[in-house]
Amino acid sequence: MNTTKKGDDFEEVIYELFLKEIKDNKTIINPNAHIKTFRKKRYYSRYREKDIEFDIAIEVYQDVGLPNMSNLLLIECKDYKGAVGVDQLGKFLDDIRDISEGELTYKIRPIMAISSNLAEGAFNKAKNRGVGLVKLNSERKLTHILNRKYRYQDFDSKYDMESIFVKGELPKSSNLSYMMYAQNQWFFGIEDYIKFLMGQPFNNSNQKVAFIPKEGLEDLAGSLLMEINYSDGLVNLDEILLLDALSHITILKDATDHNHQLLGKIDFIQQEIYLYKQSDDNLHRDGFTLAHELSHILLDHGRYLMKDVLLTEDLNGEGENKSEFISKLEFQANYLASCILMPKTSFLEHFLEIYTRLGLKPRGKVFLYNDKQEYNKIMVNNVLVGLSRYFNVSKKAVEIRLKDLGILFDDSNFTK
Repeated sequence: MNTTKKGDDFEEVIYELFLKEIKDNKTIINPNAHIKTFRKKRYYSRYREKDIEFDIAIEVYQDVGLPNMSNLLLIECKDYKGAVGVDQLGKFLDDIRDISEGELTYKIRPIMAISSNLAEGAFNKAKNRGVGLVKLNSERKLTHILNRKYRYQDFDSKYDMESIFVKGELPKSSNLSYMMYAQNQWFFGIEDYIKFLMGQPFNNSNQKVAFIPKEGLEDLAGSLLMEINYSDGLVNLDEILLLDALSHITILKDATDHNHQLLGKIDFIQQEIYLYKQSDDNLHRDGFTLAHELSHILLDHGRYLMKDVLLTEDLNGEGENKSEFISKLEFQANYLASCILMPKTSFLEHFLEIYTRLGLKPRGKVFLYNDKQEYNKIMVNNVLVGLSRYFNVSKKAVEIRLKDLGILFDDSNFTK
C-alpha cells in the first residue's frame, strides 16, 4: 500500500474516533462550548513565513459567545510498522514551537497518536516535553469493551506507560479502542480530556454492577425453563431462543478464529452472538458457550458492555486476571448458564440417583470429597461422567455446579 495513503487512512481512523466522541458527548462536555475539528488544518508561522499543516486539529472555545479559542489540540498521527523515533517526534515539536511563538490567547496541546510503539528515546522526550500520547488498540484483540458510562470501572491507575507506549503491550480487557495519556494521567476518551481542560469532572468510577444473589439467578433460570415447559433431561437452547427476551438475537455459527482461542462473542450493539468453529467438535462446550452469551443478554449486561468475548482459557479456569467489575459480570453469566443447562431440581435428583447407585455415603455435610486418594478420584469421576452425559455438558461444568451447590469438596484441581 502507498505510504501516504496508509498514513491518511490512519488519520481518518483517529479523526473519526475523536469526532464521534465529541459529537456524541458535546452537551455533556459543556452545553455552551464550541468545538471545531479539522483534518490537514494549516496555522501560520511568522518564523517560517508560511503555514504549517497538522494532521488533526481540535479547536476548543470555552463559550460560543467568545471569539477566541481556549485550547488548540494538535494531533500527529503515525501508523508505523516499527517504532516511532526521536526524529519524527522532534519534527512535530519543531512545528508546534514555530506556531507557538508570540502572545497566544490559547494553549497548544500536542498529541501523538500511534498504531505501534515509540522508541525509548522518543517516549522519554514526549513524556518530558508534555506531549499527550494515544495508542490505538485493535478491537479484535479486546475481550471486553465497556459502555462509556462504565469505562473507568476497568481502569487500573497502575498501568505502566512504558509497557504500553514503548513495548506496545495493551491490556486485553480494555474499555475503548485506544488509550490516552496526557497531563500526567490516563484518559479513556478525547471528550474526557477536553472536559479536563475545561475544569470539568470526568471520572465516574462509582458505578457498580447490580448485585444478584445466587438464589435470584436460580429463580431466573427456573422461570425461563417454565416458559418452555421443561420437565427433565437435556435443555433445548433453541426453545429458549424463541422466548420474547431473546427473539431479536441473531446467532452466527461456525465463525472463524485462526488462533482457535475464541469460543464465543456477543456484540450488544448489533445484537449478535458469534459461535466460533474449533479444531475439535465439542458439543458440550458449544452449548455452554451459547448459554453463557445468552445469559449476558438475559441479565441485561448490555447496560455495562458493548462487547464480550469468551476464550478457551476462561472455561479451563486459566484465564488472565480480570478486573473486579468484569469478574462480577462473568460470574453472573457463568452461574446463570449453569442454572439453565443443569436445572437445580433435576440436577439434584439425578445426582442422588447416581450417588446411591455407586453405594456412596456422605461424610458429614459433604457428599463428595476429592483428594489425591485414587478411590475418591474414581468415584468423583463416575459422578461427573454420569451427570455430564445426562445434561450434555462438560465434566468441568458439572464439577463447578456441584461445588456451587456445596456437594463437592475438592482440593485436587481434579478436572481440566
